[in-house]
Amino acid sequence: ARGAPAGAAPRGRPPPPPRSGARGELVGSAGEAGGLWEVEVPLVGLEGVGGVLGAAYPRLARHRVLVVGCTEGLVAFDFLPLDPLDPATIGALLQGRGVPGEVRERRLKGKQLPGSLAVRRIGGIHRPTLALRRARAFNVGFDPDLKLFGHDCEVYVRELSEHLLAEDRF
Repeated sequence: ARGAPAGAAPRGRPPPPPRSGARGELVGSAGEAGGLWEVEVPLVGLEGVGGVLGAAYPRLARHRVLVVGCTEGLVAFDFLPLDPLDPATIGALLQGRGVPGEVRERRLKGKQLPGSLAVRRIGGIHRPTLALRRARAFNVGFDPDLKLFGHDCEVYVRELSEHLLAEDRF
């Protein structure tokens, strides 16, 4: 509309959805059940830096989270060290050694993961009623020994999403 701010919707129409990967983007269209999203957030302890740098935050220092749209709502799954801020943990990881890790499951309030730097839709599952149960079953068998660049949050997100998508085909 003439005189309207750039990006504004014409009168009577809803505003356009945020572009893919936008900071703080809504996960999916209204967080529909059946969606899978990889969300990048700052590493634990560096959230303030992520808030300042935004998209300029280094990719190697981003934590990956899988958000699953299931009938129970949006649930975030991630894998991180038991004590990520302990200097001994940081030292061991930087030396290429493994540290005890844990898989977390968090139900999201609303339709976004706070502090997200990037959001990427991975795909969709046809039976979202089973998604939470399948993710929990996968997590029981996931090796909790965390190693950077070999068995870390990125590997976890990839393997869990592959598991959910593969299981959904049968």
